[in-house]
Amino acid sequence: MMRRFRCSAFFVSFALCVHAEVTTPQLAISKNRFTVDGQERFLVLVSYFDAMRASPENLETDFTFLRELGVDGIRIFPNWWDFRSKISFADDTLMDAKGKPRPDRMKVLNDLLERAARYAMIVDVSFAYETVEGLSDLKAEQVGTGQGALPVNQVHIDDYERGLVAITKELKPYENLFLDIQNEYNGRITHLSDDEIRRLAAAIKHADPKRLVTASLANEIGPEEVSERSNEVNIDIVGWHESRNPWHFDAMDQLVLRAVGNTGKPIYMGEPALLRDELTVENFVTAITKSKIGGAAAWCFHTQNGFDLSKQPLVDRLKDKEKDFLRAFKKSVDATTWGTASAAK
Repeated sequence: MMRRFRCSAFFVSFALCVHAEVTTPQLAISKNRFTVDGQERFLVLVSYFDAMRASPENLETDFTFLRELGVDGIRIFPNWWDFRSKISFADDTLMDAKGKPRPDRMKVLNDLLERAARYAMIVDVSFAYETVEGLSDLKAEQVGTGQGALPVNQVHIDDYERGLVAITKELKPYENLFLDIQNEYNGRITHLSDDEIRRLAAAIKHADPKRLVTASLANEIGPEEVSERSNEVNIDIVGWHESRNPWHFDAMDQLVLRAVGNTGKPIYMGEPALLRDELTVENFVTAITKSKIGGAAAWCFHTQNGFDLSKQPLVDRLKDKEKDFLRAFKKSVDATTWGTASAAK
């Protein structure tokens, strides 16, 4: 069922809201590609992790900026660290220590998704259990410590499952999103077993059979393994955070092609490198266009400037080079023929 939203006066001048009513975009999958309202589309998202703490005014500013540049959507974390002073547990995560959704934060998420729908934006709703104090074995004094120095974390799986199911039911009306069951579930503090991912994916599908789900894998594993594991755990989307040390931006067509060859699912490049001093706008344009050539279905521009949105909109936090990329990518992506890579000899 489509959910309809009525535009406020603010939106009347915006190109995406010229009618009195708009409908939430319908995200779906056709073979190994995403479709939006029935049309295949290579999706480009932006890291917007702290969306739940952004003010309505700042959301409007950012959504206008991103959509005018051709960005299709955002990646958000309803459970997110508090970065306002130093990284720490927060008391305003969507889930509480027992996994139960906080009603006031659920309303914030609903409002955010409705606002995104008005802008025809797709939303990657990425969950993270380790950011919620009491939902796992991670202790406050361990937060901010390098993962290599910590034991493998354990989630309280029953509580986490109940929370994911409850939230899934609440989000049923929204057709413009997909869920990441656990960000980088092969990490140490983010750890879930393949069996736990299967269990959580099945529970989400029981609550909402149409909901698209992924479970992203961190960059320690290569393209073949990330596809094979995604096949084995019965999720819809291969969520791959490719290796960034070093980041092979100029070989993305071949790397993605290797992943595509092991699955019939869409490949989502959810967390590429950061646009730091040693990398250029041209490197990033190469990465995104070669990902499309290789057959990826979606790509997310990753920026740490989306980690704290409590005071400023993203557009005011982005570095000039990041803005330059966002202004440049669409022309190159639109001119790139999708999925034309062949294996290097």
